Amino acid sequence: MLIDNIWVINLDKSKDRLSYINNEFNKFNIKFKRFNAIYGKELSNKELIKETTLFSRNITCSYGMIGCALSHKYLWKQLLSDKNTDYYIIIEDDVIIKDKFKNFIIDLDKIKDKIDFDIISLSCRNIGCSIIKNDFSINNINIGKCLVPLSTGGYIISKKGALNLLQILPTINYHIDTEIAFKNYFYNFNYYVTSECLINFLDGESTLSFKNNSITNKFLKYLILD
Repeated sequence: MLIDNIWVINLDKSKDRLSYINNEFNKFNIKFKRFNAIYGKELSNKELIKETTLFSRNITCSYGMIGCALSHKYLWKQLLSDKNTDYYIIIEDDVIIKDKFKNFIIDLDKIKDKIDFDIISLSCRNIGCSIIKNDFSINNINIGKCLVPLSTGGYIISKKGALNLLQILPTINYHIDTEIAFKNYFYNFNYYVTSECLINFLDGESTLSFKNNSITNKFLKYLILD
């Protein structure tokens, strides 16, 4: 079941975040599995060269951004080799779980195999997240495609989606959510979003992906709704 395959990305040093996210899930009697997040500063030069472009590791990405992207990518690879499920729910540790989350996941589980999706974002909140065309609904929550699906705070990914993403994102160039949103325009990628966020973000800076002050990042922040 989907509810049995929730993975939370958490750094070893972020014990306070682990305690926090534990409390969030305990409110709804949901268990999750912890994925030991990649700490970008501890990557060797060999690993950096293999996993990133020259431009990204010197200009556009911080170590935190690289570590965050790799954490997601390693979970995609893990899903491909997981013989017990065809889907993961991947969540970062700096989020708020909304009241409708559990029932939505339980009801989606009943029809998931009838839906051709790569990703369903549960946390898309930027201006471009407005659904262009509603494809289906669960508990009065619409699911469809949008212009800019810019969020990896919480999402459901299928094995097909994991394979597609690993093929189109062989190396890291920028924030992982921005990269997926960009590639979404040029590939046959079934990226859906929910009409309301089932996962919200905590205020403050993520421990997974430290902000940098690139021109692109300054521009993108204006797309986010507070």
